[in-house]
Amino acid sequence: MKNLYNWTLSWAEHTRAKLALFFFAFIEAIFFPIPPDPLLVLMTAVDARDWLKFAVIATFGSVAGALVGYFIGLFFYDSFGKSIISFYGFENSFLELKESFNGNSFLAIFIAAFSPIPFKVFTIAAGTFKSSFLVFILAAFVGRGLRFFIVAAVISYFGKRGHDFIEKHFNVLASAFAILLIVGFIMIKFFI
Repeated sequence: MKNLYNWTLSWAEHTRAKLALFFFAFIEAIFFPIPPDPLLVLMTAVDARDWLKFAVIATFGSVAGALVGYFIGLFFYDSFGKSIISFYGFENSFLELKESFNGNSFLAIFIAAFSPIPFKVFTIAAGTFKSSFLVFILAAFVGRGLRFFIVAAVISYFGKRGHDFIEKHFNVLASAFAILLIVGFIMIKFFI
């Protein structure tokens, strides 16, 4: 896994780094275990002026991959979607995800897109459980977009200190934001 991680990061200063960022964001939303964030961070640290471009590339790559994951769940779950779910250890709790999609599919997809939860599990689940395609796309764009834009903006603004802070506390930061978002949705539902 460490070698795979290092290989992914080796693309940061390559002449085709932007294409690599799109590619890794794309395959991570389907099956790849390494998120595109470390590559996004390094590319932004190398060229902070292009942080916005890098965030857009990562977002579009990830959402394009999410579409493939959705269609794997919709049409090919038994063929190979199930093996991806099994690889990430979600085979026992996969059916429980159906409750999340029935309750609020936007929130389920958004949280998976924004947080360190394996997004590919939710892209496949969205297709398997026939989640609304428009809701799925919107949640994926918002969740992934926020995640990548925040990461790139922080690195661009704070440089090395921002990189170290995000690297050290990414899971905690993403989880805290997801909790705040859930509380916000609950408050909106309660007061409206």
